[in-house]
Amino acid sequence: MIPPGKTGRSIGKKIPIKFHLMGGKKVGKLPKSYRFGEEVKLPQCVKRKGYVFMGWSTSMYDSIEKIEIGKRKAEFYATWYKYKVESKKSGTATVTFDSTEAVLPFWEHAVRYSTDKNMENWDIAYCAKKKGKVTIWHLWPGRTYYFQICGKIDGDLPYRNWRAKRKVSICG
Repeated sequence: MIPPGKTGRSIGKKIPIKFHLMGGKKVGKLPKSYRFGEEVKLPQCVKRKGYVFMGWSTSMYDSIEKIEIGKRKAEFYATWYKYKVESKKSGTATVTFDSTEAVLPFWEHAVRYSTDKNMENWDIAYCAKKKGKVTIWHLWPGRTYYFQICGKIDGDLPYRNWRAKRKVSICG
């Protein structure tokens, strides 16, 4: 109770955060808790040998980047993909990926590629599968390209959260 004419101040309840690393390990600090009413950005300081970290989810089909204001529960699962880019044939690159083991398996994927390290002037290739291979043709032999992958659940949402930049020299 606050008496009339006085000002009160409250602090949100401290809520523990539980991270399921799904075979990965942390390589930095993961927050242990947050205060109700605050927004907390989830760090990406996790790794797993042979996999790419694609982000956090709270359940199947729910990708999340931060704890929104007002959330009363904080339990997150790491989403891991197998992902490889290689060039074995002149002027082509092959991107293979597998999301079938992921807590959050994306149903559509895009691969963007560019000769610019900062990913300016990029092109894109699409694949509507959880597991697959994308072959990108008509690349300049001898040039270095950069590749990133992104997944999405809803066909209406734009691709965002590009991950796992790979540098590959194209066979000549």
